[in-house]
Amino acid sequence: MFETEKGSNREENYRHMAEAAKIMLEEETNIIANLANISAVINAYMDRLNWVGFYLIEDAENGELVLGPFQGMPACVRIKPGKGVCGAAVLEKKVLVVDADPQANASSGLGIDIREVELSIYECLVNGDEAAKAVVPTEIDRLEIIPSHIDLVGAEIEMLNMPNRERILKQVLLPLKDQYDYILIDCSPSLGLITVNALTAADSVLIPVQCEYFALEGISKLLNTIKIIKSKLNPDLEIEGFLLTMYDSRLRLANQIYEEVKRPFQDLVFDTVIQRNVKLSEASSYGKPVVLYDAESKGALNHMQLAKELITKNN
Repeated sequence: MFETEKGSNREENYRHMAEAAKIMLEEETNIIANLANISAVINAYMDRLNWVGFYLIEDAENGELVLGPFQGMPACVRIKPGKGVCGAAVLEKKVLVVDADPQANASSGLGIDIREVELSIYECLVNGDEAAKAVVPTEIDRLEIIPSHIDLVGAEIEMLNMPNRERILKQVLLPLKDQYDYILIDCSPSLGLITVNALTAADSVLIPVQCEYFALEGISKLLNTIKIIKSKLNPDLEIEGFLLTMYDSRLRLANQIYEEVKRPFQDLVFDTVIQRNVKLSEASSYGKPVVLYDAESKGALNHMQLAKELITKNN
């Protein structure tokens, strides 16, 4: 069962996409070898339909969790006793980043060459390798990362028949929980099985909201997913807050979106706003955290302020 927008061709197009992927899975004996083809079909339809990813919905007939198209934003989730960004490590907190996104942007942004990674979060989830052995240091003291890898694209299919598949990441990270002040799980925009694992393992969710119209549309669907996760998998899951990103005070739309988010969610919206800043993009291209690339830039100062706000909020 898939939930789509009524009164349009999206339902028919999405059905074609699902059927194409299903045919590929049925005809191929080696599922993993054919993942690239499946991904190409899905991405092609997503590009045509302007979908960013998927979200969880509940089947009204049997209560099962199923996937539907999703227009929204990625969710960052954290595990107690804290949560953090690079700024938290600079503020003398021990931080672990778990890169749960197959694109591995968090890994490359912290200077990790994913082509040389021998052990990633993929091996921990699928092969049961110890998470401690996958931890890699970064240029910032007290900041470590479990890197991602493109192989993570296939992890969701490999995990489908595993027992307690929604809780695998929680078990993987459990031995590390007391070794860090803050654990941050970087999720992909698609709310698939990996992100469900992250939400199940986490104590709270930090929701970045891009100051654009379509990001605003996706908030309700993301909140519905969190509600389902709370009711079925993780009753202690909380919303840490909404973080406005790519904010430009000169644009009327950005200010309108800020007000639209602030009005219903009030104290859940962070006082810190991440402003548009070219230094953020430049830092990523050099594989450096912005606090090392240009500590005086607007982007670095915004993220340091966010880290302070997070720490203060949870003290």
